[in-house]
Amino acid sequence: YSANLGRDLAMCCGGEMKVYIEPFLATPTVHLFGAGHVSQALSALLSTLEFQAVVYDDREELLNAENFPTARHVLGEPQKSLREVGESLCENDALVIFTHLHDLDYSLLSIGLEMNWGYMGLIGSSSKIRRFEIRMKSGEQAGLERWPDVSAPIGIDIGSKRPAEIAVSIAAELIAWRARD
Repeated sequence: YSANLGRDLAMCCGGEMKVYIEPFLATPTVHLFGAGHVSQALSALLSTLEFQAVVYDDREELLNAENFPTARHVLGEPQKSLREVGESLCENDALVIFTHLHDLDYSLLSIGLEMNWGYMGLIGSSSKIRRFEIRMKSGEQAGLERWPDVSAPIGIDIGSKRPAEIAVSIAAELIAWRARD
């Protein structure tokens, strides 16, 4: 914005004023539910891509600074942690679910569907995803209208089973999500 102080603003001192406005873009936060190999690889990658990572798990032997040096750690029951963080989630937050238990993944998905987020992804085979969808639709699942917004299976299909490569496919999808505007 530029203005002549005398002509545009009727100020007797004269002169010119220029104001530069730079939008503040908050760093997206990726909430990683699960501290396994893919989470470790993804967390390390996210820090180089200007995402903030928070890792949630109840396994102290995995959730530590050695495995997640650049992420914040939340040790405890993942469902409780998701409920606690859920009130502060916004369109700038991503939820990534890849725990070591299918029932825990389903529970987190069910809780997450009722929350505000910009991105949610769930790891798993296409048969796991179909079972989850059938299970949700057969019950009284709240938030089911958000199911089509969930990336499941998470990541772009690169045909790999290696944790680091799966992490790259998920990171690529997160980059595309961040660039959506």
